Amino acid sequence: MKRYWRLIAIAVVIVLSISTFYVQSALSAGNNPEFIFKKVSGNPSELEPVVLFGNYQAVVNGAGESIRLTNEGAEYSSELSLFERLKHMYSPEVSSLIDKYRGFMRGKGGSLSSYYEGENAVAYANVSNQFINGTTSELEFTVEVLNKKTDQVTEFIVPVPNRAMYHQIYVEDVQMINGQLKIVTQNFLRNAGNQSSIANQETHIYTFDIGKQKLIDGETVLSADDSDTDYYTHMNVVNAEDISGHEVIVFQKTQEGLKPGAEGKRDQTERPEPEVELIAYDLKKDEKMEIKIPEEHQSKVPMASNGSLLYLMERSESQGEIAVYDMEKERVKNTFTIPTPSLQENAPLDIQSIVRIQDGKVYVFTSQYGKALTKGSSSFHVIEGSSGKTLYHGYIKSKKPLNEDAFLHMYSMDLKK
Repeated sequence: MKRYWRLIAIAVVIVLSISTFYVQSALSAGNNPEFIFKKVSGNPSELEPVVLFGNYQAVVNGAGESIRLTNEGAEYSSELSLFERLKHMYSPEVSSLIDKYRGFMRGKGGSLSSYYEGENAVAYANVSNQFINGTTSELEFTVEVLNKKTDQVTEFIVPVPNRAMYHQIYVEDVQMINGQLKIVTQNFLRNAGNQSSIANQETHIYTFDIGKQKLIDGETVLSADDSDTDYYTHMNVVNAEDISGHEVIVFQKTQEGLKPGAEGKRDQTERPEPEVELIAYDLKKDEKMEIKIPEEHQSKVPMASNGSLLYLMERSESQGEIAVYDMEKERVKNTFTIPTPSLQENAPLDIQSIVRIQDGKVYVFTSQYGKALTKGSSSFHVIEGSSGKTLYHGYIKSKKPLNEDAFLHMYSMDLKK
């Protein structure tokens, strides 16, 4: 009898907890402002694939709430069910994979860079045993590939080559080329104290034979050794958020330093111009090529790549300029400008831009960090990449006036397929 009373008590606690969750969510949702995209010009249907992610605070230093904005309006975390909240922990691409391939996706992480989806296959790759203490690392590649036609899953584990050298390895991209799996990684080497060192890292491309379930090649594309403490080098993959197939990957290596001050001390205020190296790697040919940006465009920042095209952006007080660089022909194919928000008075930080590329279109969201978004502090553009023609121009607007201290920060963008 006691057992039944315990089960009843547990059930009551669960029901009360869920009821409290939904009551609190309903009360919170009623106070949330409605944010929408407000059109200035163009076709609003261009926003259909767009998902912006951010955080809203009603008052300074208040509790923030996650927000998701699409062409249908804003969706707050407090408005979602428990199941929906769990689902929205993933990007739209990963959520789509979960919906389509639930069995294959079971138990996998949500990092977009670990996935690939093509016409015939879905692939997942990760590096396990990242944080084992001791002098010997047990780092391993975990690989799973789903054949869409047969529903057959190939899975295997392969030790990372020279794994005792590394403390951490992050997967940056996964691709399938001619039936081979390519995994792009950032490898952080152990230092003398057997700890991870961000100053010493390598960018690798590992090639796997899926049929034979083995590693067949590993190449170091870039490396950084910052034993000179006056310099810091960081490396990244340009625009690694796309899980669809692409044959060319662009790597960026940036070396920043401090100018020596008086009596040999480093001057924290004066920094020399960073040295930037751009590398295009053709996964099909296993060839890498240095990208030489023309001098007049070297101040622009690489924002995204699509096929043989590299998009670079530079902002001024009144506008942003985007240059489209053709890596095959080694020339700037096109340039176009977009207006940028003007800085509001007493803003704590500068303007930020998020750029994504899909189906030949450039999606650019620009905003001022630190204020509630209004017509003067945000803009959204959809641009035809080949011609520079603006297909849509708008901004984020609240349907009702906001508190003076309200704060909305959009930090990420995804594009639905």
